[in-house]
Amino acid sequence: MKLVGIIGEHPHDTEAVANLLVQKFANIVNFKTLLREIHGSMLDSQKTKHLLRKAYENNQADVIVFVRDLDAFEDNREKKLERQTYFNESNKVIDGRGIFLLNIQTLEALIFSDIERFNAFAKSELSFVDNPMMIDNPKRELKENSSYSEGQCPEIFKHIRIDTVAQNCRYFREFLNEFEKRIA
Repeated sequence: MKLVGIIGEHPHDTEAVANLLVQKFANIVNFKTLLREIHGSMLDSQKTKHLLRKAYENNQADVIVFVRDLDAFEDNREKKLERQTYFNESNKVIDGRGIFLLNIQTLEALIFSDIERFNAFAKSELSFVDNPMMIDNPKRELKENSSYSEGQCPEIFKHIRIDTVAQNCRYFREFLNEFEKRIA
């Protein structure tokens, strides 16, 4: 059984991603949130890199998933470079065992990839979107059109289907392909 550490901007995010991935990898991977006390831009600090190294050494993770939001559209080169630099520097700290899940805008865009299951969960009537990464502010869209709150995110990710999310979100599909190679 392999151990996959997950680091993100909030424990709700890392738990949500673990809940989605466990649908497909429960028999071969254990998931563990690392650095639970680190939030948002704290991930970019030098102190966090030291804590990351300690967490890596203490947990002996085979792979570490870094979950970050771009908080911009995908054509924002400056923000993409900033996030890629964060990942590259953090990945050096853990001897190259990292894999990057970059969410265009926010993690909530993945919910729109399987909006049918979200609607059943939240008893809402949101519409399917061809490219969920093109939604300006998916978190706001969910809040304004349903009873969604960030605290529900881990539970919602138990209900949305990993294969449907991969089918409808190019970024997640590319991440999932790389993830499967890394844990093989």
